[in-house]
Amino acid sequence: MAKKMVMPVAWAQDVDCWLETLKAAGFSDDTVRSRRYKIARLCRELPSPMETTGEQITRVFAAHDWKPETRKGYRNTIAGFYRWFYETGRRGDNPTAKVPKVKKPQAHPHPCPDKYMAGSSDRCNT
Repeated sequence: MAKKMVMPVAWAQDVDCWLETLKAAGFSDDTVRSRRYKIARLCRELPSPMETTGEQITRVFAAHDWKPETRKGYRNTIAGFYRWFYETGRRGDNPTAKVPKVKKPQAHPHPCPDKYMAGSSDRCNT
């Protein structure tokens, strides 16, 4: 995240207030910087915080070919912002409430190495 993402004017004041809340809660500077980058990237594709719908957020996520961990980070960022936005009374609903959760990819099985299958008395603990 070497480059600072430009925040759309419609979002700037609310995002700055949210980031101050994160700082006050003791989040690290790196975490705050990461959340700022992610929210700035997302809100460039959305209308103002008051006009954004869950459907629009879902469309933005569907339009990107992100790996699951990246997708999860962006989803957690926008959900955290809107949870704060709702809890502070800035908006009467939380549009991220019905945004699909990120599906965790299934782990690939790791077969027992051949050296353990060749009749050795050692157990396979992988």
